[in-house]
Amino acid sequence: MTRTTLRGASTGSVLRTVLFWCTAAALVTANAIIAVHSIAISPLWEDEAYNLTVPLNMARGLGYTSDGILFGGELLPFDVRISTGPVVLLPVVPLIAAGIDPAVAGRLVALGFYAALVAGAAFAAHRLAGRWAALAAAAVLLAFDASAPPSPIQGPADLLGEIPAAALLLWAAIVVPRAPWIAGLLLGLAVEAKTISLLAVPALVLATLLTGVGPLGDRVRQVLAAAGAAIAPTALFELAALISLGPGDYALRLRSMGYFLLTGGQTYQATSPLEKTTVLAESWFLPPGIVIAIVLVVGGFAAWNALDALRHRDQYRAYLHRAGLAPARTIASQLVVAAVGLTTFVAWWAFAAHTPLWVRHPAPGVLAYTPLLLAGIVLAVRWCLHRARSAGSRVLPLGIATVVAATLATQVSLHALTALSPPERTLAAQRTLAAEVGDIVTSPWIAVPWGSAVRIGVHAGTHVGLTDSPSSAGLPTFVPAAGAPPCTGRALVLDEWRLCVP
Repeated sequence: MTRTTLRGASTGSVLRTVLFWCTAAALVTANAIIAVHSIAISPLWEDEAYNLTVPLNMARGLGYTSDGILFGGELLPFDVRISTGPVVLLPVVPLIAAGIDPAVAGRLVALGFYAALVAGAAFAAHRLAGRWAALAAAAVLLAFDASAPPSPIQGPADLLGEIPAAALLLWAAIVVPRAPWIAGLLLGLAVEAKTISLLAVPALVLATLLTGVGPLGDRVRQVLAAAGAAIAPTALFELAALISLGPGDYALRLRSMGYFLLTGGQTYQATSPLEKTTVLAESWFLPPGIVIAIVLVVGGFAAWNALDALRHRDQYRAYLHRAGLAPARTIASQLVVAAVGLTTFVAWWAFAAHTPLWVRHPAPGVLAYTPLLLAGIVLAVRWCLHRARSAGSRVLPLGIATVVAATLATQVSLHALTALSPPERTLAAQRTLAAEVGDIVTSPWIAVPWGSAVRIGVHAGTHVGLTDSPSSAGLPTFVPAAGAPPCTGRALVLDEWRLCVP
């Protein structure tokens, strides 16, 4: 090799390194913009507010208790309608007790889980396919857009269970090849962040049985140990509920929980797999037709390269070793978990006709497993380039890499620009309105209709019930001014709201 050739290779390596770190800096900047918007600017919405009543009541010394908003409005221990679990809500309590604003406290905890999700995506993808895969895996988390109403994930810091569950499921996938019981424990914690995490069970079991260490009997024992670890967090929480409620009320809780899990707690118009697929395709920062086309083309390319790697497995293992990537067994485990896990979440949601068109339902699976699959695509590009014997045979993998990079860059940019756009409503405006309500209302409870009024009631520091509940009779009411019912006491108009104080 001539000195000129060496100099050219060195220059190319420097340019790639500079490009990598510039891209990484841009991704960090986009995450920072979106995180600040999510914590400090995005308004609290009613599901977040309902979840927040649990740590607020715990900080008040009332135990693991919600305001029971969807049950009419009375303090309700271990409310089954709070589907965001103790893994997310308990860490909020000490932050509130330390004097941090409750909404910010909740969002700081949620953002911590999001940071764990990004770190897990980058770590796993780097092992699977190198540093560019790490960037791609972290970026795809910002490409997913679950902000569509009426049940959105507005941002990474929303006090909801989906992103924490995704972080725990992703780390479970990372550790399952070496320590299935730790993966089981992480799965159990994910279930106590969001119950729908149970859908990850088939993926983790298959990964252990198909790619685990030792004979089949040992792998079965590993699955059983993992199952015991997975059950432990739920068993501890349910034991706490049993001791707190007593046998009679605990039996009622179990019946209510069963009904809620089977029906979602409400009756919705039946939905079809086609409608669900359309909604999922729309949940990105690109037109759905383009998203579907890219998924089909890139997925087909990755599948073809996976078959090629199987046909040349000895060369493939040697290549992984020379490239400093994870062993083939680890890669197979990660991709089995990702493929089976994502398929399970999406298929369950698509064919569960009783569930509404809310992309929040499959979101834990999408956020946990899409980064791993994207790392698999980057690995397929690298393998195809390694196998290329001519300049012409490099066109396809380089084209796929360009499409993936351009798609991610566009979506991350659009997400950051959306966060920089002036919002119609802000957290600060909610606080200002809530302070006015809190200055006027002396009752510990306020009655509101379900919706955005719930947020103001929680911000105001009162317990919140619903206006259509018999238990709300005689309470101050906070309702939209337009079309408000007659007020039997003092009526005050605050912006587009009317506060009625008996």
